[in-house]
Amino acid sequence: MARISLVLLYIYQGVVTLLTPLYLGYVCFNYTAGKCSSTFVYERFGWYPKQEVSKKVIMLVAEGLGEYSALKTLLAKLHASHPDHTLTLCVTTEAVYKLAKANPHIQSLHYLAFDQVKCIQAMLTKLNPQLLVIMERAVYPNLLLSAKKYNIPCLSISARLSDKSTIRQQYVAKLYKTLYQLF
Repeated sequence: MARISLVLLYIYQGVVTLLTPLYLGYVCFNYTAGKCSSTFVYERFGWYPKQEVSKKVIMLVAEGLGEYSALKTLLAKLHASHPDHTLTLCVTTEAVYKLAKANPHIQSLHYLAFDQVKCIQAMLTKLNPQLLVIMERAVYPNLLLSAKKYNIPCLSISARLSDKSTIRQQYVAKLYKTLYQLF
């Protein structure tokens, strides 16, 4: 990685590490207020149940409702063409989780861990994917770097970039270039 990319990555990881206690407090407050489930709290911090599957795992990441909607056709086709694989979907919101529960093509549904190194590594260890598919343009630096560390191939599908997002990304172009090279 280029030196500037490493510096930006270390800054990102430092900020995420500093924000983790605040995020934990926020999530716990929402849990006590009844705004999220205990599963959401546990899994966002990397506390996943061990998957007892002998099949290979394809882990798909859909950040929001739009990404999940776009992913439904792919889930059906993957389920039909790869019955020997477990399709694991990771989402970030309660609304998408509730919708995805009804999808018969998903064998394993989870919340995506907070993009903090220990949380991500715990998630990858427990879910043990052989392939990581990230929907749209969601970029989680620690997820991508940990996947590379564990030799998990990554795909980004339907990653469209608008003019507006391209202008914003110019500010951190070297970091994005480095991250997109991980796919």
